[in-house]
Amino acid sequence: MATSTPAEVQLRDELSDWHDCVFRDLLFCSVVRMLDCFFVEGNKIFYRVAMAMMKRAYREMIRQSGIGDYEPSMNSIIDFCKHVSSLDLLRVAFGIRNFSVQHITTAIRQNQPSHDYKTDGPTATFAPSAITVDSATIKDSQQWENIWQWLPARFQICRPKRVFCTEEDGYSLKTLYERCADQEPLLLIVRSMEQEVFGAFMSAALTNRLQGHKTSSYFGSGETFLFTLKPTMVLYRWAGIQSDTATPDYFLSCDTKSLTVGGGDGFGLWLDASLDKGTSNRCTTFANNPLTKAPDGNFRCAAVEVFAFES
Repeated sequence: MATSTPAEVQLRDELSDWHDCVFRDLLFCSVVRMLDCFFVEGNKIFYRVAMAMMKRAYREMIRQSGIGDYEPSMNSIIDFCKHVSSLDLLRVAFGIRNFSVQHITTAIRQNQPSHDYKTDGPTATFAPSAITVDSATIKDSQQWENIWQWLPARFQICRPKRVFCTEEDGYSLKTLYERCADQEPLLLIVRSMEQEVFGAFMSAALTNRLQGHKTSSYFGSGETFLFTLKPTMVLYRWAGIQSDTATPDYFLSCDTKSLTVGGGDGFGLWLDASLDKGTSNRCTTFANNPLTKAPDGNFRCAAVEVFAFES
């Protein structure tokens, strides 16, 4: 097992306070732009910026002194990044590929035993199981907890608010559109006649279908995802997040005849105008398995629900 040099030990100790450096030592304009990105991407942006600081500084210092003469320190990284433009720093930050919340969570858990974390009181977090969620499709609190872990960070502090349910509003896609109006994002959940439960997180308002788009055109963002809850819990995110090659971005499409989540060589989830019949196949946007075990991916809907998010 290799022994760390004194310089490496010192750097490791200095890096334990990286979060202070991100806010305290960067240019003010860089901090402002970083906070703008936080409202879109969540706390992942802080990790991106910290890694970009190290990557940008390391590359420049190696160029100036050579690999053999380079002795890294947090102060040298900070001094260099004080002179880097905010645009350049964010360009490097968002150029880091295959960087997900799961990677961050895994890294934190792996290093957590070596730290003594203390808090002055309970943390302000929200778990859907802590309240009564009126749902015709999900009865298990663990399923709600799983869904909330899959959500983008900025929505994990919100509460689910049911805006449509076939048991109360009828089996009509038109009514679903009316109840959802311009709310975004939305959580779509389907229970099939075979008692399977699956659905999609829809990142954009369904009113986008009225914004001059051609029939069956796609909209939405890479935050959209598909999932299954019963009989098994599986998450299918946009395949482009984990790929360096061009990936279809057929996220959402809807008109008076159908609602589709995920496209490309098949529909990830498709519902007809009567919310009676549906289809789920593998699609290239999410590289998912069919959400149902039914033959040819065709199923009948027992219940369809849509939830919005409120703070």
